Amino acid sequence: MDKIKDKNTDNSFFGLRDKLFSSPLERASLYLGIAKNLFIFSAFLYFSVFLMTISGMLVGYTAMLTYFLYPVFVFSCIVLIYNIISYAIVIYLEKYLFLRYIIFLFCSLAFLYVVGSYLGISTFLSSINIHFEISDPLMEYYNIFVGHLNSLLITLGIK
Repeated sequence: MDKIKDKNTDNSFFGLRDKLFSSPLERASLYLGIAKNLFIFSAFLYFSVFLMTISGMLVGYTAMLTYFLYPVFVFSCIVLIYNIISYAIVIYLEKYLFLRYIIFLFCSLAFLYVVGSYLGISTFLSSINIHFEISDPLMEYYNIFVGHLNSLLITLGIK
């Protein structure tokens, strides 16, 4: 009991502050552990709901949950990839820690692309037509653009 009191009396919440404000390696390993736990939890949640949808258990609810849990699953995958790369940068490229920001930018763009294509960029673009009045020549270019976007999504196998 005294060990628990000793660990908690220095206001460090069981050494968490020491890990956060210590070396970049300890901080990266802490973030990697959190990312792994987030990925395991979201993968379990997504695939269990997905299997419930396939098996036919409450198909309406589980299909809706599967639809909304996919971006969460993709987010946890991207966070895990970012933290693995960031951990490798801290270990092997200690002088180039600024690369983490570039990797963060690429991971953010990948997340926006995957989730945007999943949720339907063309649906979003067609909803813009409702809110704005577009003249006829612009409407033709808009329809051509949406047609090309739909054909691209079909070619990539997303739609």
